[in-house]
Amino acid sequence: TTTPPNRSPAAPTRRANGPDSGPSRQKNGVRGSGFSDEGAAPQPEFIYVALYGRGLVRYDPESDSYAGNGLVSPLPLREWHGFSMVSCGPFLYLIGGITRGKWTGAVFRCDTRDGRFESLPAMPTARRRCAAVVASLPRETVERQPRK
Repeated sequence: TTTPPNRSPAAPTRRANGPDSGPSRQKNGVRGSGFSDEGAAPQPEFIYVALYGRGLVRYDPESDSYAGNGLVSPLPLREWHGFSMVSCGPFLYLIGGITRGKWTGAVFRCDTRDGRFESLPAMPTARRRCAAVVASLPRETVERQPRK
């Protein structure tokens, strides 16, 4: 077989991210979550794009195409934008932002396997344009940190 243009022939590699997460893999020079159990075949990796106020679209870098030429899931709040979005395992977390002209502390989790959103406890303070990151830390490390 031949390697398509602009694609790396590098083989996937795996590493453990911690007790609660699946393996990661190296693909086309980008490390990402494989969403699979240890020893199982890595699952496809996708990029989710939030269309503010509308919904999520899914891009497949391997086929260089978007799923279904439209939304894979509508957003759970009307006119929602300015939120932060981060992935952890098969879930996308959408945090804060503005809905209907008001700041919100809303937090939702989208299961990328079926596109459904679940409401999570809101942040104590409404935020817009906040930032989020996933940190793979052992739970006992986080629980030992002093609270201010």
